[in-house]
Amino acid sequence: MKDKLAFAFATATTGATLYSVPSWQGFLTDACLWASAASGLTIVVLLVTRHLGDRARLFEVKWLALFLAGMPLIYLVRWIVDGGMLAGRGGLIIELAGGCSTQRWQSLA
Repeated sequence: MKDKLAFAFATATTGATLYSVPSWQGFLTDACLWASAASGLTIVVLLVTRHLGDRARLFEVKWLALFLAGMPLIYLVRWIVDGGMLAGRGGLIIELAGGCSTQRWQSLA
């Protein structure tokens, strides 16, 4: 039951986020739009794999690993496009700090 509620919440919030994007123009050059599209595609993949049952479980796990591993790339591309450290945005630093702290907590578990 918790799984279904969590999936419904993720679907609703992702749908609201995709709906609230002001413009999809410049999709090829905007890494944030890439991330939005990837999140929508991930919801669709999860929906399909949940209905396929156990035979799709391995694909689902690999897809989620790829999705999560790719998220820092979004920040890196955005950082490069915006001009690096001098651009004044801290997204890359925040993502790297979060990744490092997550790795630290996982090593303690």
